Amino acid sequence: MLGSEEVTSSTTAHANSALKNKRKHTRVKPSHGSPIWVDINGENFLDVLHAKDISETGIGIRVPHFFSGCSIDKPVQFIITLPEPFKKAIKARGLVKHSNQDQFGVRFTHIDRDSVGMLREYIAHRMAEEGEWLKSLAFKLRLTI
Repeated sequence: MLGSEEVTSSTTAHANSALKNKRKHTRVKPSHGSPIWVDINGENFLDVLHAKDISETGIGIRVPHFFSGCSIDKPVQFIITLPEPFKKAIKARGLVKHSNQDQFGVRFTHIDRDSVGMLREYIAHRMAEEGEWLKSLAFKLRLTI
């Protein structure tokens, strides 16, 4: 069981981490077993991949194989397919903002309002799921949130 000093220390560390985070919008990961599919088309590549995480302004994309051809600040077009219960396809355009061999991040440059609304609903849904998971974990550890 965690003591109150450990909980306070953990909470403080989390708050400090949040202050360092430069993102303006909440980013969530897809739930296990419910991937977000991303059909992406860039200047030198075409692939179908899974999202690592997503916000209303961008997406992190996981690449399970060695990946090249994805250059910083290069435009990409993609279709994002949200999992159940949403099961909606979102068309968007963006710019690659960071890249390495197994993942890259894209900032949306064009996405319609309805699609942003769908993303907000999905993000709220995932946050609620994660909140329930945290409450369950806290109960198991006999903590209160």
